[in-house]
Amino acid sequence: MLIHPELTTWNGADYAAGFHARLAEISASETVPHAWQCGWEDADTDLQESARHWRVLAQGGTDDYEESWWTLFDAGGDARVNGIEFDESRTDPWKEGWIDADIKLGTACA
Repeated sequence: MLIHPELTTWNGADYAAGFHARLAEISASETVPHAWQCGWEDADTDLQESARHWRVLAQGGTDDYEESWWTLFDAGGDARVNGIEFDESRTDPWKEGWIDADIKLGTACA
């Protein structure tokens, strides 16, 4: 099985640094490690979808993340696997993905 070169050098600390950088409103950069970029993009997706969700609700609409639910769920799982703490302010699908990964990690360790 061929493993993509970027995955052979994956570093969870880089992912976490990118994730936290986006939450701190630090701009993305193409000169950072791939894992950093992934963390930044996952946090950005959650922030953008959360803002969109609240705008829809404020306008009297309903929204349950129909088009982005699985992307956010995956981002939450990735965050958990890469050491990001649970965050109540994230989107519901992100939180569900985080919890799902946490359960699977606990099951794997049991």
